Amino acid sequence: MAKDFIRGADNKLVIRGGRFVFEEADEQGLRILAMSEPGDFGINLLLGGRLKRFPNARGTDISKSLKNLKLQLDMDGWKKGNVSFANGQVSLEGDQ
Repeated sequence: MAKDFIRGADNKLVIRGGRFVFEEADEQGLRILAMSEPGDFGINLLLGGRLKRFPNARGTDISKSLKNLKLQLDMDGWKKGNVSFANGQVSLEGDQ
């Protein structure tokens, strides 16, 4: 499990009791990776899931997007990374 500063629904850092919240954040890490664009991370400029573009995808574009997300999980070091799409929902799973 990876730990990180927790972000709220508005993407701002969560503060509790006057302190930043720092706790397990695997789900948050998956969400940030999926929604990012290549170039967002200075460590690896190719990293970025581009899921923001997914709502406009059709047919083979959806398949390409899912393959790209799986590749992004692998590049970021996620073990057992899995991406699936059913009932209009994209699911990401993995262990950091």
